[in-house]
Amino acid sequence: WGSLGNQGRQFVTGGPDAQALQRFGGPGGQAPIRVYVGLDAAPTSRDRAALAVRELQRTGAFDRQVLCVITTTGTGWVNARAVDPLEYMYNGDTALVATQYSYLPSPISFLVDKERAREAGRDLFDHVYGAWSRLPREERPKLLVFGESLGSFGAEAAFSGPEDIRNRTDGMLLVGPP
Repeated sequence: WGSLGNQGRQFVTGGPDAQALQRFGGPGGQAPIRVYVGLDAAPTSRDRAALAVRELQRTGAFDRQVLCVITTTGTGWVNARAVDPLEYMYNGDTALVATQYSYLPSPISFLVDKERAREAGRDLFDHVYGAWSRLPREERPKLLVFGESLGSFGAEAAFSGPEDIRNRTDGMLLVGPP
């Protein structure tokens, strides 16, 4: 819990619960899965990404209908207004995963530390994609990518261009790229 940091604790405890989802979407609503690995949880971006995948596997996230890989802002923040609707759309049959790469606000991080955002986005997506792509095609969840602010910059780093995005994801939303 301590290694999540403030942003991670807000992320994993936030969002709609199963009751709210059932009130909105009817029977079958379930508690969404949210995985977050804080900056202090592991020494490198790759280690944090590997830890995130192990937690996705432990929680059954690859059995959900949708799996969304999130590159956070500089401070590790994930905008609830961007991710909560996904959980409502799928009545909680979702898993969201994010890792933290900095404590600095995005504008400062972009100036002094932007390679860490790129590395975090690339490492997290590549590790998740590696586990996801080993699943039988018919059993894979939809694979989505989200990034806001410096997170959009980091999320883009996992891909060589639009064709690569189309080939390896079911969708991507980038908001406010620097």
